[in-house]
Parts: sequence; C-alpha cells; structure tokens
Amino acid sequence: MKKLNNPIQVGILGCGSFVQRRILPILKEINTIKVVALQKRNVNDAKNIASKWNIPFAVSSRNELLSNPQVEAVFIATTNDMHEQDAIACAEASKPTLCEKPLAPTASAILKMIEIFQKQSTPLFVGQSLRFKFCVRKAKELLQSGRLGQLLNIRAHFSIPVPKENWRHQKVRGGGALQDIGVHLIDLIRFISDQEIHSIYAEANHDYQHTSSNADQTVSAICRLTHQATASFECSFQQPFSSRFEVIGTKSRLVSNDSLRQSYDSLETLCLIEDDTKLYYPIRASNIYSEELIHFADTLQGLTPSIIDAKEGLQNQKVIEAGYQSLSESRNIQVR
Repeated sequence: MKKLNNPIQVGILGCGSFVQRRILPILKEINTIKVVALQKRNVNDAKNIASKWNIPFAVSSRNELLSNPQVEAVFIATTNDMHEQDAIACAEASKPTLCEKPLAPTASAILKMIEIFQKQSTPLFVGQSLRFKFCVRKAKELLQSGRLGQLLNIRAHFSIPVPKENWRHQKVRGGGALQDIGVHLIDLIRFISDQEIHSIYAEANHDYQHTSSNADQTVSAICRLTHQATASFECSFQQPFSSRFEVIGTKSRLVSNDSLRQSYDSLETLCLIEDDTKLYYPIRASNIYSEELIHFADTLQGLTPSIIDAKEGLQNQKVIEAGYQSLSESRNIQVR
C-alpha cells in the first residue's frame, strides 16, 4: 500500500440518512481524515449534500468516485446488498476500504473479498462500531483483568422499531433482524469474551402481516463459546427501542443499560455488582463513529493494529449463517 496523505483523503459510497445524520456532522472533529468526494445515485442530491458540507466532489456512480485520483481510501455506506460489489470495486482500484457491516451476504463471499484485497495488498475493514462504545470496551477490560472472575455467561438485547416500508424488512436487500442488528450482538459477545461462538440455537418471529417480505423480525438465540461459557441474545425490529448487556463471572457481574445506542445517551449505565455491593462507572461521552474513523485512519498510517479487520466480519457472518440454518432446521448448529 502506498503512503497516504495526512489527513487521508476519503470518498464515501452511499449518502443516505445514516451518512447525513451520523457521519458528515462529525467530520469537523477528525483531523486525520478529509472527505473529498461522495456518491449518491441522484447527482443533484449528491451536489446539494456536498455543498452543505464543503465536499469538493459529488458524483452519481461508484466508478466516478473510484477513478478520482484525490480519493485515497473509501468508506462504504450503501445498502447491505451493495456492499460486496462496492468493496470488490474498491479492491480493484487499490483503495483501502472501511465497509459497513455486513461485508457480503455469505461467509464464502466475504472470504473471496478478503482474498481479492490481499492480492491487491490493500486493507479491508468492517464497520463494527459498537467496539468503540465506552461500556463495551470497559466490560472487556474488566473481564480481562479478572475482576469478574471466570466468564460464565453473556446476555445481550438490542431492539429498534423499524417502519414497515424500510429496506431492512426486505430479505433480498440484506434485511432481517439477525443480519442487520443481531450482528452487533454477535460481535459484542465475541469482542468482550475474546472467544469464538462455537454453536448457536435460534428461534424467530416473522410478522408477515405488517411487512413486505418474510425477513425475520425478532430473533432469540443461545450460544456456546469456545471455552464452555454460554451466551444469549435477542434482536428485534418489532419491539420499542431497548439495548442492554450483562457479563456474568464467578466473582461478580457487570450490567449495562441503554448502552448500544449510536449516539451517547445520558441514560447509559454500567454497574459492577458483587454480592450486595454496586459500583457505577462514570460514562465517558463519545461518538462511536468518530472513534471508528480515527481508528481507521490510525491503522492506515501504521499507528495502531486494527480491531475491525475484515476477518472479524467473516467470523460474524459464519455465526449469522449458522443462526439462519438453526432457524430453518430447528436445531443447534455448530459454527464452521
């Protein structure tokens, strides 16, 4: 990979509400990245957004963005079904890439993507943004320090009410609760425990009446980790917003509420419970997307090892596929 400028000049593929609400407003906080181009299919919309945020180039096609010599690296924020072809195009253009999850619809496709990037000597990263949440990183730190004792169980819940017309209800576009938000809980379990998910049993609810497809609306799962600890999680598009996780060890347990929001929330808590004693940790307000983009830049500049390498996305997808197989066959499935 060739030496990059500082700040790194980045192009954004896809400029929907997520990018406009979560990414563009934080760019002023980041001095190691400069967005120089964005792509949106409606070029007039692209130009209006670029003008608002003082971005030099606005284009309607992926090829236009990738052929721009000023674009050194790419952030992919298109819909789930576009990630695979967008990322492969970035690899072929030798552009270091941060791609929102999932990288592709299947583990085999992700593996091929990784191989293509490796042949181009170009890095690929996956946007598992919850790894940058204070509560998540603190939980990992406390578990590794021995404060909780030996890990016994992790429980996690994440629900977001999704309007019925939203693409996340469309299976063909990469929708479904397990694929879209369950992946965050799978990644949280793997990241905090520093273990792999060995097997999974899942059950689902499909709300055919109120959605346009048969994508899963609520999924509950029980998992076995590699060192015999267990984990369970539930993800839902049907329930009111809720997010929490609990890490249980032989000495104490850690409970975190309202901690998986995209933005910092004053309701967020992290509490260590040992016998009758409760210790609340002060929550450090931070923006997970700015931290993720700073980490992306620092990794490309060789300043830090990556915690969001594409191989993490590959392993998450293997668990998702095993989860869907479990839904289909109503049995426990080993993750291959």
